[in-house]
Amino acid sequence: MWFAQAALGDIGQILQSVGVPGVLVWYLWHNTTKTIPDLVAQHQATIAKLTEDFSKALESERVARKVEVDELRDWIRDEAACKLKNIPPGATCVIDHEAAHGSLHGIKKKSD
Repeated sequence: MWFAQAALGDIGQILQSVGVPGVLVWYLWHNTTKTIPDLVAQHQATIAKLTEDFSKALESERVARKVEVDELRDWIRDEAACKLKNIPPGATCVIDHEAAHGSLHGIKKKSD
């Protein structure tokens, strides 16, 4: 027994004085008042950061997709306008958007 006290030092003396139930009570108290709340706070901070990063990424993706959709819409509108003017598919169709003003008058076949 004295060997255990010498090897453990102060910890062995504390263990001997409070006993196993005392250490168990301290362990449970420490976990419920210190360890678990710290882990919960770290987890909440991590989740908040992940949510914020995801929201930023989603917003930038939304902007990029809107630009792509706008470009695709313009391309489709221009192609449809060229077909209405009976410009053949192999020919290059030039659309002067400033001259068109919403009509088909600014659309002409590109001269080579």
